[in-house]
Amino acid sequence: MKNNKLNRYVGVAPFQPEQKDIFFGRDSDSEKLYSLVSSQQQVLLYAKSGLGKSSLINAGLLPKLSQNENLQVIQIRFGAYQEERSISPLDKMLSYLPPSKPSFLDKIIENENSLWYRLKSWQLAQPNIEFLLIFDQFEEVFSYPEDQLFSFKKQMADLFYSSVPQNFRKVLQIKEKKNPDLLSQSELLLLNQSLAVKSLMSIREDRYSQMNLLADYLPDAMHNRYALAPLDREQARQAVIAPASMEGDFNSEKFSYMPDALEKILNFLTKENTQSVETTQLQILCNRLENLRLPKITERDIPNFEDIFLQFYEESISKTDSQEQAKVRRFVENELVKKGQRISLDELICFDFVSKKTLELLVNTHLLRAERNNTGGISYELSHDTLVTPILQAKKKREDAEQQLKAEQDHIEEERRLKEQAEADRKEKEKIQKQLRTVRTLLVVAVVALLLAVGGVWYALVQKNQADRNLQAAKLYSKRADDARYKANEEAAKAKKALNDLKVTFYEDIQFYMTVKEYVSAKKAIDKVLKIDAKDSLALSNQAKLPK
Repeated sequence: MKNNKLNRYVGVAPFQPEQKDIFFGRDSDSEKLYSLVSSQQQVLLYAKSGLGKSSLINAGLLPKLSQNENLQVIQIRFGAYQEERSISPLDKMLSYLPPSKPSFLDKIIENENSLWYRLKSWQLAQPNIEFLLIFDQFEEVFSYPEDQLFSFKKQMADLFYSSVPQNFRKVLQIKEKKNPDLLSQSELLLLNQSLAVKSLMSIREDRYSQMNLLADYLPDAMHNRYALAPLDREQARQAVIAPASMEGDFNSEKFSYMPDALEKILNFLTKENTQSVETTQLQILCNRLENLRLPKITERDIPNFEDIFLQFYEESISKTDSQEQAKVRRFVENELVKKGQRISLDELICFDFVSKKTLELLVNTHLLRAERNNTGGISYELSHDTLVTPILQAKKKREDAEQQLKAEQDHIEEERRLKEQAEADRKEKEKIQKQLRTVRTLLVVAVVALLLAVGGVWYALVQKNQADRNLQAAKLYSKRADDARYKANEEAAKAKKALNDLKVTFYEDIQFYMTVKEYVSAKKAIDKVLKIDAKDSLALSNQAKLPK
């Protein structure tokens, strides 16, 4: 079952109208703001972030305004601009206004979708109605494109400075030429009656100068200002002790602060009386003390002040699923805070980072605030600007830890790489040494082979030289042999010729001394002695012309 009981301290969330009874320390501010809004058409409320502008409006101003039955309060929140997701400020504002009422305005322009037409139709239906447009965190409108801001301020000017807008009046003039009785005299009087509309714009002090962007169409927007100051020490004292002692149906039993604890709290909130008190800081601190569920708060029960917001953030994160906490941290620290400022994100964008269950849990812890947007969905943002600084601190702490972890991992990885490299180098060295040994062996073999080859070449050269010399000698001997053979042949030829001549001479000479028979017998005997072939003998006989 859902717990509908209220806390005595709202913590980081702004006060709501139903918490007006525990809204202490701002009685004077509530009265002054109420008086200014009641008497002026346009009012500007500004203050530093964290001083409680929204709380003053909700719990201080609205309960007083609710006494006026004819006053229609319309609270408007634009949300930070998101490209391709945000509608224009004008359309956003129209989404907060009540729908048009049927009236004679439709004779002029039927169902015109403008601020003036929408509120004018209600004025015609309820003549005593008054409108108060309250713009909380009005600085968000300046995040929208220039053309959208122009359309918004132009139509706002029609509400405050024109009984009938120029475009509407021109159309009426054209139609009246064709039909002079288009509107009755009473209708014309009602048409020209000014709207009973007021505005309260709440803006952060550091964005105050941007109001000058409206000066061309809303010159009075900055004339009636109310600067909300921080709580002083006595206001803070009342805001601390009064809620704790109230009777009522709260989440905690009533309790009290011991004097030493109260002084310690006030000294911290005022920085030893050197500064005023931030309301949100007070509420978060006291909310934590309330949750201790102690009947009396002593000095030793008070946590470390400097870490209070960081602890609040850490505790909110710790309540999420342990397996998603890293993701949740990045979502909050990287997506909901941009350039040192909190931004609002549509739930569809948020679902890209965390689950709906996680978003609801963070809303329940008051770390986030959920608001319905004009598209029918929900937008989420940090519940207060005061959380931006501690969240940025947590982000830096996380990033430092991640960087340190990465450095350690890089160191381990580098050691592993160096170890692997050393092992690879060792193996490579062994491989090279093995290769060197093989090369040395091969080199020795090669040298031996080379020496053998050189010896072989030398031997071959020696042999070749010897062969060449032998060849030369052989050639010389061959030539000499050829010459000798030639001479021998010549001598043989000469001897043979001489022998033949001798034989011829002999045969010719002996025939004078022998008979034919004796000659033949002698010839055979001579041939046999001289081993003359019978054919040669015949040739010699023929040559000598002797008988055969």
